[in-house]
Amino acid sequence: MGLGNLLMSDDGVGVRVAEELRKTDLPPSVEVYDAGTPGLSLINLIDGYDKAVLIDAVRLNGPPGTVYRFEFDDTLFDQNPPSSMHELDAVFALKLAKRIGKAPKKIVVIGVEPKKVELGLDLSKEVESSIPKVIEAVLREVVDDAP
Repeated sequence: MGLGNLLMSDDGVGVRVAEELRKTDLPPSVEVYDAGTPGLSLINLIDGYDKAVLIDAVRLNGPPGTVYRFEFDDTLFDQNPPSSMHELDAVFALKLAKRIGKAPKKIVVIGVEPKKVELGLDLSKEVESSIPKVIEAVLREVVDDAP
């Protein structure tokens, strides 16, 4: 599931990756979504799945274009949450989904460190060049777990 806002430069990386993944030969059990900035609608998008892989711009103060992988654990976000480009809306939605029993057993986040988040349609060179690495990371997640 690609998250992000295409109108805000590097924040659109998740959506761009989802577009590229649609061109890839994926197992039939894998669905690709361009979710944009879903807010609490994210709960409905992930409900009923065993695993969700979310792709988004995530600011963790690394070099621009750095690709991160972590499993979502809502206890990690009680003290120092990572600064998502969506003001933690996705984190809030995921925490709520877990509390009400609507979350997949496993939620993996593939994040990309943005260089710029400002009005514009183009990704920075660093984030654009990270897309093949992100696709590789997503494929490892979905192909290895496909039935």
